[in-house]
Amino acid sequence: GRFHGMSLTAKQKNPVAFRKLVGKLREIQWDDDGWLVKSNGLKSLSMRGARPLMEQEQYRDGKLKGFLNIVREADRNLKLAVTPKEPHAVICHGDYCKPNILFSYDESGQPRDAMITEFSAVR
Repeated sequence: GRFHGMSLTAKQKNPVAFRKLVGKLREIQWDDDGWLVKSNGLKSLSMRGARPLMEQEQYRDGKLKGFLNIVREADRNLKLAVTPKEPHAVICHGDYCKPNILFSYDESGQPRDAMITEFSAVR
């Protein structure tokens, strides 16, 4: 998205200022003990959605295999996904869910633009 692109541009044009800004950010979802949702909670939440699908005939042919492989070690895979990898590491907006997005609509009621309104979880 645009926010990620702006972050990458800022990093390339002024790396010193970018590093200074990044140095002020604090991780709020991870600590030395792992993710804030404990007891492999992400796996539990993911399986809550997967179990009903696993009982349906159309999903018994292995369609969920990749998903289940990722979920098996959900916390580790989530940590890998949010760990910055250079040269394309950027500032991430964090808590990206519908209540934290301000939408604008066109005359027909269709969404035309969106803006993130919650930056407390920036990483």
